[in-house]
Amino acid sequence: MVYTSTQFAGGGLYYSSDTANSVTNIHSSNGLTTPGWELTAVLHPENSDWLYFNFQSAKTPDIRMDVARSSDITKKKNVETISDFSKYGMSSYKVYGLFNNRFFPDHLYAYVLHFEKNEDGKNITKHRLFKTEIARDSASKVIDSWYELEVPVSAWIGDVEGDPSNPDRIFISYASAGDDSENKMIYAVKYNKKTKGMKQSLDLTRNIPNSVGGRFNMVCLNENGPELFIATRTGVYYGNKKTLKGKADWIKVGFGLPHCKVYGLHYHNEAKVLTVGMFGRGVWRYRF
Repeated sequence: MVYTSTQFAGGGLYYSSDTANSVTNIHSSNGLTTPGWELTAVLHPENSDWLYFNFQSAKTPDIRMDVARSSDITKKKNVETISDFSKYGMSSYKVYGLFNNRFFPDHLYAYVLHFEKNEDGKNITKHRLFKTEIARDSASKVIDSWYELEVPVSAWIGDVEGDPSNPDRIFISYASAGDDSENKMIYAVKYNKKTKGMKQSLDLTRNIPNSVGGRFNMVCLNENGPELFIATRTGVYYGNKKTLKGKADWIKVGFGLPHCKVYGLHYHNEAKVLTVGMFGRGVWRYRF
């Protein structure tokens, strides 16, 4: 099974069950409007038959992009809507990123751009993060189960990774730190188990240079306790348990990568191979 997408407004998300010899447009075949180049999609980390993706959900003056899912995309009319973020006080918004959690497989995170006006009537964008813990439950239950997670910085989020042992702790990378010393590259954030409010926000950036990150640029492991890879335009960095507690610097992994954004990171545990997808500069591999 192969999934692909296009960047133009009339495109969408495609699947192929014959290794891309023929393709089917998931959006159009299910009567959904594509989000175009703002498409985001993720597979369930344990059962890859389950697919989660965004679509334009409302034909109103407001922009609304929500989350759909399918338990078997090869079956007709097997797509359900599992979010309605207008329930959370947003009239105009886009689900801009979807992230799974390999350690708690039914935990799903939705990165939402919320468009509104400030007191001066100027258009502003708020960066909000939502979570559900029952991503495979009935659609009606999932819609009502989303709750908001406070984020350290309201800025462009690159990736979200779960902690191996604590379902209420995540790592958040930011797509760019620029020259603003207050806008760092990566945080560890812990939430209260009962109230879900932010309990601790720890900046883990340390020796990672302020730079452009990209998207889907982290991988969390649990081989020798929690470990994390994070990739930016300046390279790939590895952190162990001490690093993820803010007590040690990151180790740079390999050299010679193109100086550009990262748009995908994957680690193969058995082969000990790290694969890095670059924004327009191919796919690179490193044995770690």
